[in-house]
Amino acid sequence: MKSAQNIMPVLKQSELRLWYTALALGVVLCFVGIADRGLWAPDEPRVAAIALEMSREGNLILPRLAGEPFIEKPPLYFVIAAGFIHVAEALLGNTGAVRMSSAVWGAGILLMTFLLARRLASSQCSDGQEASPLRTCLTGAMSAALLSTMVDFFKNSHWIRVDAALAFFVIAALWSFAEVYFGRKRSFLLLAAFFSAGAFLSKGMIGPVLIGSGWVGMFVPWCLTQRREGRKGNYYLWLHAAGLALLLLLIGSWMLSLFITGGRELFNEWFFQNQLGRLTGTASMGHEKPGHLFFYIKKSLAHTLPWTPLVMFWAYRVITDLKNSGLKSISRERIFLLVWSIVSLSILTVSVSKRGLYLFPLKPVFAIMCAEALMMRFPRWLQAYFGILTGLCIIILTACTLAPLLCAFIPQDFVSKSEIVPAVWGGWNCVSGLCLAGALCLFLRKHSAFTCSQIVISVAVVYICGYKVGLPVIENRKNMQQDITAFIEHVDPSERHRIAGCGFRENMRGFFYIVSGWNIHLVEGEAEVRKILEGKNPQFDSVIIAGKGTPPNVENEGQPWHVINRVHTGGTGSHMRYLIWMTGDRVIPVTGQQKQS
Repeated sequence: MKSAQNIMPVLKQSELRLWYTALALGVVLCFVGIADRGLWAPDEPRVAAIALEMSREGNLILPRLAGEPFIEKPPLYFVIAAGFIHVAEALLGNTGAVRMSSAVWGAGILLMTFLLARRLASSQCSDGQEASPLRTCLTGAMSAALLSTMVDFFKNSHWIRVDAALAFFVIAALWSFAEVYFGRKRSFLLLAAFFSAGAFLSKGMIGPVLIGSGWVGMFVPWCLTQRREGRKGNYYLWLHAAGLALLLLLIGSWMLSLFITGGRELFNEWFFQNQLGRLTGTASMGHEKPGHLFFYIKKSLAHTLPWTPLVMFWAYRVITDLKNSGLKSISRERIFLLVWSIVSLSILTVSVSKRGLYLFPLKPVFAIMCAEALMMRFPRWLQAYFGILTGLCIIILTACTLAPLLCAFIPQDFVSKSEIVPAVWGGWNCVSGLCLAGALCLFLRKHSAFTCSQIVISVAVVYICGYKVGLPVIENRKNMQQDITAFIEHVDPSERHRIAGCGFRENMRGFFYIVSGWNIHLVEGEAEVRKILEGKNPQFDSVIIAGKGTPPNVENEGQPWHVINRVHTGGTGSHMRYLIWMTGDRVIPVTGQQKQS
């Protein structure tokens, strides 16, 4: 990748090996602990239930949640996750198999980031000479390793969400376009169309939109270069047309299948409400924050930690070069990075729907910026930051090593210490201790300092040890699956068709399906619940009320109903979720030991 000045002139093969080690740890990070926890809200219970139902029913066109069509997202992520369930369910269980698909998408994102960064770095340098293979491989490894250790990437590669697939196809499409416009491999236009269709089939229109913002940053400078070099007629028009036709064919095939399978009404709901409606804010489907012009700027700074200072340094250098040398100082590669980031952030800002995870497909652009920044000479404040980050890694590794002792300071009302202390005591404390000893040896050596690659390796090790050691504490707090399973086990399966649900959101419906395959019938409103409890509904005898926050007072004396069972799970206060099973005068059979209200 071009940078006009202040590039470190000497690159050593040993440094490349260290960065490949960091990248290998980054790939390992994607798979660490994927089967060690249950389903966490938000999103995971719903998405896992859709994938599980698709694996059982075999309907690959129309996703379903608890028996009902779920057309917020196209089916590609669920189809792949259903395949992982078939292959890995016996080894990892349903939840682990679905989460494995997200981890694989994450590893694919790292691969595509490596390839894109290497392609950008292999373009002509400012002096007209080709970049060395060592520099191109180093830039690719740095970009992918830095991406793997960003907070948001680590989170989303371990989370069951369709955004992992979307991010993969976005970066894969842009890599293919880079091969066309920077590497002059015009046949890659068809591959770019294939990946663009994958982005659409993962999450809808937002995929091609994010790809288009990066494509503009490559296509326009490429056209200007073609014209300047006297190749005005050589714009690959037929291949561009063929790529567009392939894109329309792939996405049109699914849209036509959806129309045939689900009908006009369901198709209109998907297209106008879930696609156009979310963009314009007319659908009223949540996460709507009109205005908030700096929402994604602030989220970008938070989600690129711990490498946010590198992004800021890169932006500072670009602004400085513009001020000193004008637009000619900005290479085509930097123009692409700027256009991709600025246009995408602008589109997301204009959209009424705002959520931090929508930035996930943009993480590779920030990682490539960070890698380019590391190829420059550092200012003192950045060197000081790396020193602070190294010290923080040592502190966290120390905490992981001494985790069983530190559990004594956790408030008793936060977790059950009798369960947590044995859980955090194990081999990973020893692994953390060994990593801590190695880090201290490097840190305390005279006349030496951590190199950038060693710092990234240290951060990756902190993620691995911190996740494995600290997961039991978080799992104890967030996992609702065990409590919901115990609740459902009290319900006689032969009576389920006589029980209605009220207040069930998508995640709770997902839990019920995953735990027992129960597609509970839903009713709405207090009036319908009263009819059931007063014996005026011929279809249902009892009702399970689900909600979030403070549960309602349902134990008024003198009322013709009583509580059979209840559970509170998923935290405290506004984060607590509850299930209350209520009936009228008729006695409802329960299995196992009944919980008294």
